[in-house]
Amino acid sequence: MTTMKTWMTIGLLILAGGLVGYSINNSDSNQTETLRVAFPSKRTIKTFEPTNIHVAYEYILLENLYSPLVEIDPKGGQVLPALAESFRWEGPELHFKIRSDVRTISGKQVSAADVIFSLKRVILLSQNTHGNFRDLICPGEVLNSVNDNCRGLELRGDTVVLKPGSQKTVLLPMLSAIDFAIIPQSAVDPKTLEIIDYRETTGLYYLDKQDDDGSMHLKQNPNHFRSQDGVAKEVTMVAFDPKVSPGALALFDEGKVDHLLTTNASKIEEIINYARNHSDVQLHATMKIKNFVLIFTDRGKRELTAEQRHIVGKKVRESFTKIYQGLPGYQPSEEFFPALGDGGLSDTQQAEIHRLIGQIKGNPPANLRIGLFKSGDFEQWATPIREVLPDADLYLEKVLPDLHTYKDPSEMPHAIIAGTDTGFMEDINLISYSLNTGFLGLKKSERPQWMANYMSLSNKEERTKTLRELHFKALADAAIVPLVIAPFVAIARKPWKMELSEIYANNQLWLIKR
Repeated sequence: MTTMKTWMTIGLLILAGGLVGYSINNSDSNQTETLRVAFPSKRTIKTFEPTNIHVAYEYILLENLYSPLVEIDPKGGQVLPALAESFRWEGPELHFKIRSDVRTISGKQVSAADVIFSLKRVILLSQNTHGNFRDLICPGEVLNSVNDNCRGLELRGDTVVLKPGSQKTVLLPMLSAIDFAIIPQSAVDPKTLEIIDYRETTGLYYLDKQDDDGSMHLKQNPNHFRSQDGVAKEVTMVAFDPKVSPGALALFDEGKVDHLLTTNASKIEEIINYARNHSDVQLHATMKIKNFVLIFTDRGKRELTAEQRHIVGKKVRESFTKIYQGLPGYQPSEEFFPALGDGGLSDTQQAEIHRLIGQIKGNPPANLRIGLFKSGDFEQWATPIREVLPDADLYLEKVLPDLHTYKDPSEMPHAIIAGTDTGFMEDINLISYSLNTGFLGLKKSERPQWMANYMSLSNKEERTKTLRELHFKALADAAIVPLVIAPFVAIARKPWKMELSEIYANNQLWLIKR
């Protein structure tokens, strides 16, 4: 039987095949240690907050500015030390020994006290979408300030101790999310807990300055454990508006940037074709983990029956098949989690979904409001959808509905279409994010209990079964309708060489070397 690893490798080889072509302009940046990156936002740095991440480019910037206690191996998915030089379970307690050699750019040591402060800050701000940390560590306790006691958090010299009551296997990978970034206490306003100093960071890079146009200049912190030769000493995040020309690929072609992120806001097929035709460009492609999905909101689930949602989903899937048929990188998608991965449906469940969809007949309901969460060419999606849903109100969505408060209930769409990352391996942070943003179908009131039950399961097989059942229900009820799936892609101008993960969409800049 072909193994999943072999299958993944074959897919990547096919995708990467034929990357031979003609050279484009060489950039002066090839003679420097500055990496110029196209960044799809002109927002001020003050709006980027680890505990309130909504879109992928926020995560990518923050994971390069801050370090968590642990991180995930980009190749194999194992939990590795980061700001904690070591970690271990001692009975029901999780011990993290904090590195003594990490300092901010000003020379201040990043201490175990900063870790305790940062974890309490996560609990107090309580906006993070990548895991329910408070219920694990401070169940039933109310913290009003970082000075309040939490029985599940303890400082012992250079060691931070977490006490979740028992060995929770999901806790370590949860803490790898940048939501749990360790932030120096000196960089935070003590009253509001807002970050006020983006020079004092715990990651490989710190913010040196931000231009009026939104571009950010990052510099490498030589005091960081990831500081090394070959990695960019300086990074310029070249800000652009993905809704306005020129886009990321045009900036690259004009020699204004050297790297397009995995979340670069360009069309995947255009990036792949560009790399195939330019020999001085390296293409990076993940496995096919970018899923484009039709998600019905609370309004859509309230006003439409499951059958009506299936009809709408069938029509929208037809339009997406038309859009992406024959384009490199894409294939039709029938599941949110990949079939060969944790959370993928069983053969019996797949057969039942096919049976349900096969029975669907009738016309879609009229006057639907559908938000398109899309960068770049709005009409690429809108025009084919209008052909199958002619009276639908289609508009450009900027915020996922489950993360937005509507003053007028009629403003809420019945559904949105968005692309999100999924994965083959169990990823508690991805599961939590997908749940909290509405990608897995549950009502908001049902999500905390489901997550608490899931995280209480110590046996992975039981967790996989629970996740698979939730996945099946969301598809059977047509709370979500997968449309197409593709890889995340990035490109770099040689001699920069990307060693990014093929199983995650992360874009850690220390994995780009020359």
